[in-house]
Amino acid sequence: MRVALRCSIEQLEPGLVIVDGGAERFVASGFIDITARDPSGVLVAIEIKTGAAGQRAVAQVLSCMGDLANEEGTGGRVRGILVAADFETKALAAAKMVPNLLLRRYQVNFQFAEASL
Repeated sequence: MRVALRCSIEQLEPGLVIVDGGAERFVASGFIDITARDPSGVLVAIEIKTGAAGQRAVAQVLSCMGDLANEEGTGGRVRGILVAADFETKALAAAKMVPNLLLRRYQVNFQFAEASL
């Protein structure tokens, strides 16, 4: 999932540029799946969950955002994007109160082709 998103980060949000050198970034509260910058230069912590994301996932991405702000001295100018197949009701309610956190649902569409022998 992480590899697929890295290959098509523009689909998540136009203008995002990955700035983590292709690896998860370690911060005090854990690992950030993808660290990027938006077109205005603001750091974006992107957390990816398979399946439905709950309150704990919201808390995780918020902790990573806080750590990024501390490490980079951004004065709190950090955004977060939580990517999941779906979101539990409590996660939706919690995220509603954080204006710089976006929730994005993913969908997977498989395509199949005949294999050459």
